[in-house]
Amino acid sequence: MTFLTVLELRGSVMLMYGPSNVNWSISTGASKIFISWVTSPIIAGLLAAFIYLTTKFLVFKHHDSYKRGKRIIPYYFSIAVFIDIYLIMSKSSLTTSVQPKWQLIIAGICCVVSWLFFQFMMVPWMDRRV
Repeated sequence: MTFLTVLELRGSVMLMYGPSNVNWSISTGASKIFISWVTSPIIAGLLAAFIYLTTKFLVFKHHDSYKRGKRIIPYYFSIAVFIDIYLIMSKSSLTTSVQPKWQLIIAGICCVVSWLFFQFMMVPWMDRRV
């Protein structure tokens, strides 16, 4: 059942039978959805602030920011690849049979491979372009 379907069902239950018949529990009910609407932007904002401040102090405040940026970029991309691969594997219906330990291992291997790719292929390419 999709997220929207769950909301539509709960909304129609509330309209037909009143709010007392809606499952408001935090673990399985509508409250879980409402809490995610509040916490998700807060977590995203904190993560964005962390990335911004890290970049500001590690790259932009350095006397040779271009050189520092070249060293940091492969890490940013490989962390993004790790998160993406892990989330795809953990949420996809095709890979639910893969144990979580192996999902992390596969995502870690993809992270290392992407770091190597960006470090030894993209950074030299970027140097030639700039």
